Order: sequence, then C-alpha cells, then structure tokens
Amino acid sequence: MGKDDSVININCRKCVKNIEAVNDDLCTCENCGAVHSIAGYDSNICSRLNLAVKFRIAGEFANAEASYGKILSDFGDDPEAYFGRFLCRYGVIYQEDENSHKLIPTCRLPMSENVFSDPDYQSAYKLADNDAKNSYKNDAVEIADILGSNDNNKDEEKNKQCAKHDDYSDVSAFLSDKQSSKKMYWCREHHHIIDGHDGKYWSILALHR
Repeated sequence: MGKDDSVININCRKCVKNIEAVNDDLCTCENCGAVHSIAGYDSNICSRLNLAVKFRIAGEFANAEASYGKILSDFGDDPEAYFGRFLCRYGVIYQEDENSHKLIPTCRLPMSENVFSDPDYQSAYKLADNDAKNSYKNDAVEIADILGSNDNNKDEEKNKQCAKHDDYSDVSAFLSDKQSSKKMYWCREHHHIIDGHDGKYWSILALHR
C-alpha cells in the first residue's frame, strides 16, 4: 500500500458511519469514538474494508471473513483487517443499548475460547499504534465479558438477565450450553439465546457463562 495524502473514506467497524480522513496513521470515528489504524491506506483498501464491514453487519460472517483474508493476502499485514476477521469469528455486530445509548457488541457466534488468545486479535494488537491498541483492547474486553471468558469478571449472577419470551418463530440454530448441558437456541430476530427447557432467554448483551 502506497502513501496517499488524499482524503479517504472508511466505514467505522462499530457503527458503520462513514469516516472522512486525510491519510494518517490513525482516525477516530466522531460518532462512536472507535479508533482505526489506517497507515498507508488508499481508496482501494478502504473500499475493500468497507465491503467486509458491510458483510459482517449484515450477518454474512463467512463472506466478511473471506474478504478480510483476501485483504491480508493482497496487501499484507493490516491491523484493521486482522481485527475485523477476529470480530467475524465471534459473529460480532454492535447495537445501541437502549439505556446508555452506548454501542454494545452482540456475539452471534459465541465460543468459549479466551478472546485474548485469538491469533487475529493478537496480530491486530501487535501491529497497531498505541491509541488503536487501546481501542482494540477495550473492544476485546467487552466481548470477553459478554462471553464470560474474562477472568476478571466472576460475578455471573449479577450480569445474567432473564426474562420471558413468547415468540420462538425465528429459532434458527442450535447451541450447546457447555456448563449445564442444556439445549439452547439462537433467535436471530430478537438477538437472544433461548433456553429450550423453560422458555427463558438470556439477552446476548448480558450473557455471561
């Protein structure tokens, strides 16, 4: 990637808002505050990254992951591409919390692995400048908290929120709760994990295992 001093347009990986920036090492989304590592970017890589972000936000995680992989193959090591592929692995889409209005990660492909051991996260963190490192780390901490893979978060009951749910019409995938061996179901329409035993759901925004 060659340096280009012209204005570039890149979609924020969290809120998807367009960011206009003169090519520099970093840019910050004015809408949500996410820091992006954009060293050496030109319109070509930006358009490729924007497409990958749109795939991920649409829930097309396989297409998004493949797009990030192609970017890495064509352009070499890139922290945003590595971090985007990391987000795809856990099916991360950001949604606004109704109370705080803060963007919260929802994990459509929850796994039990420690997110900080993920090779793409580690590559992104290693390559990024300090401000981007902090942004990546903060995002990873939120994802780890949701998945219960953050060793610093032990208060599961405090963070587990249960409520009744009557509409199971869009139950579309099967998940296994490794701790209790209960059958759990994923409801795409409502973004909830549904407990097949007693009809309760755990919001993925607050699901801690």
